[in-house]
Amino acid sequence: MPQTALRSNPEEFLAQAQETLGPTMEQASTLPPACFTDPAFYAREVEDIFKKEWLCVGHVGQIPNVGDYFTTDLFEEPIVITRDRDGQVHALSAVCRHRWMPVIDGAGNTKTLSCPYHRWTYALDGQLMAAPLMEGAEDFDPKACRLPTYALELWHGWIFVSMDPAATSLAARVPTLTAELAPWHIEEMDVVGPIEYDSPFNWKVLVDNFMEGYHHLAIHAETFEPPHPAKLTYVDPVEEPYSVLRIPTRDGSPMETTFPVVEGLTDRQRREFSVFNLYPNHLFAVFPDYAAWYQFELKSVDRFNLKIFLLAPKGTKDDPARADTLTGMQDMARVIHEEDIIACEGAQKGLMSATAAPGRLSLLERAIWEHHGWILERLGAQVPA
Repeated sequence: MPQTALRSNPEEFLAQAQETLGPTMEQASTLPPACFTDPAFYAREVEDIFKKEWLCVGHVGQIPNVGDYFTTDLFEEPIVITRDRDGQVHALSAVCRHRWMPVIDGAGNTKTLSCPYHRWTYALDGQLMAAPLMEGAEDFDPKACRLPTYALELWHGWIFVSMDPAATSLAARVPTLTAELAPWHIEEMDVVGPIEYDSPFNWKVLVDNFMEGYHHLAIHAETFEPPHPAKLTYVDPVEEPYSVLRIPTRDGSPMETTFPVVEGLTDRQRREFSVFNLYPNHLFAVFPDYAAWYQFELKSVDRFNLKIFLLAPKGTKDDPARADTLTGMQDMARVIHEEDIIACEGAQKGLMSATAAPGRLSLLERAIWEHHGWILERLGAQVPA
């Protein structure tokens, strides 16, 4: 069925997607192209997935000190992440309770959150501290006024926010992954970056690309393919809401490293790196000596802002002797991602074609199949067990 016949009918998207997903990986195809291009399907993803799941908005290394803050937007909701004077981290609505102007923007350090419109001033935990010239407003109690809060969880140092106040613990959902990442002590690592990209394609296009090594053959023919051949990549089966792609070295030798190897790694972990998608779209990679993550700020069905961060051993960022090393690592991250941009922009262009149809998946693309199945489940479809 051509995708033009499916436009703006998410229920038909789901019906076709259940069929194309296939009962087994060996029979699987991609989601229908309209699931990547139609605004109505994207709107359903926002309501039924993104507004109910844990979303990574940053890392504690971005707010190490009392008074540190940064802002972000989640689906037109301005949010400020703060560290209060007791060292607690908060996710607050940045919208003033008076006449709706964001109380702060950007990132930095502050003692209070003071709205630039009328100087209503809030503590770093959201409590209203001052509301000038409000004398005479009957039944107005500043002590009862505060910025709304969002559910927040710190997981390996990453800051996750949920717009669902009843969200269950993230760590409890992924105990296997939580345990696997323990040796890296990601919560203690230095945050390097970000590198930012305006990304004019559907969010799933990048997730799908990130989670398969098949494209090393062509897109990364001179960068990843020589040391990490596509044919050697594989996906570990997991029972939790994430996927993991393993990327071994060509000859099985230990990976070359820039920093000391993380203590406590297995022999296998020294000979490969791993990339993860913690659903819906927390993309990250762990190497024997450092880590990296991709952070999304979704804008529409075909656009998002991407931030790429590196995570280096504690103390690296402030070491002048390591400055050139970190710059070189960021430059390489740019090279790799700008190769991926070619693939992602090309795929988005093809997805808009009237001839586009679900494409058969290689067995190397198992992580895509797993993620697509999870998406369909969240949207109410019946998928293979």
